[in-house]
Amino acid sequence: MLPLWLLLPLVDGVSQNVSDYCKEMQARRPQRANVILALRGESFRNGAGQATIHTCCPSSYARQREVFASHKAFIEQLAARGFGTTRLLATTYSCSRGQNYTEDLRRWYAPWLQREADWNVLPHSAKSYSQHKRDAMASLRMPSNHLAELQADRPGLMTQSKVIDELLGRVRPIVEATPPKLLVMLRFDTAIHVKNWALFDECLGSGPLADFASHDILDLIPDSYAPCFSAWDDVHDNLGAGTMVKDMRRMFQLPPERRDCIENIQLRKLTGTCLEDDSFPDRAWYNRGHPN
Repeated sequence: MLPLWLLLPLVDGVSQNVSDYCKEMQARRPQRANVILALRGESFRNGAGQATIHTCCPSSYARQREVFASHKAFIEQLAARGFGTTRLLATTYSCSRGQNYTEDLRRWYAPWLQREADWNVLPHSAKSYSQHKRDAMASLRMPSNHLAELQADRPGLMTQSKVIDELLGRVRPIVEATPPKLLVMLRFDTAIHVKNWALFDECLGSGPLADFASHDILDLIPDSYAPCFSAWDDVHDNLGAGTMVKDMRRMFQLPPERRDCIENIQLRKLTGTCLEDDSFPDRAWYNRGHPN
């Protein structure tokens, strides 16, 4: 039987059928004791972010290992506080420089993977860049198979919404069948640390939460809200999944997110320092706007 959210046509914004589905699933209030951790985005990154296109050098390997250590500690702390076991679903990109670091990444996270399909590595060429950036990449002699094909209608599209769509498509049937106690969506380049676990537990009682900085890093979706989050059909192109949380809270008529709830969670983007592409045209601008 098809889930309810698939049965009706979509309309502008989040569709009415998804809205109805969200309210139905939230009303069920199942008792569930496990965690779904959905990790997304580029791994083994270098430099400040979008303006850096090479991945996977020795320094980025070391920083990615630090990120993994924080994720491992977070999973273990959730288990110790009664959230149950964690199942990982992940989508990342392959290395741009030819190293096979993503195989190591998979081995690190293997204890929390239940099935082969829970881990997905997209080709680096799946990323999209503007023609201006493609020319810069070519000048850096990046192999042609690492140059992403332009999307004619939306050149330079941010890559996160693409990964969010793909990952939520795999999360959806899992959380619909058995909503977890907690669904966490987090980026592969971001370390996480909870300062006060009593406050963490309290804040989850207020509904779904997302980071305040860019709404592009962290989403915390408690129990029966998880199917709604996974079924949302209005993923914003440039702001990632966090804007979905704000829309969900409005739909459920929840009060604004508490700032102390998000500030209780320390998030750090950790990237390498192999900046062979330092001549990339956006680089100086990006470093001024996004200091390390």
